[in-house]
Amino acid sequence: MSHANATTRNAMMEARRMSTEGFQPGSYGCHEALHTTSMILSILHEHLVMHPSIQMNPEWRNKVGEVEDILAELYQEIGSVHL
Repeated sequence: MSHANATTRNAMMEARRMSTEGFQPGSYGCHEALHTTSMILSILHEHLVMHPSIQMNPEWRNKVGEVEDILAELYQEIGSVHL
């Protein structure tokens, strides 16, 4: 690897490190991710899960249910390391 490529790579690694500061568990940034997941779950449930068109179609209902389950799992995972 040339010196220029190594310098560019090091600069990119440092920028990535700096851009993740403040987002580790226990931080405001991590809390923001937890809160956003909660809001999306609420919107998903209110506007899709409970929507009559979704409720009437078993395939759609199952797909939306899978998404809701995945987001609920994500919420629990974030919460378990953040709180």
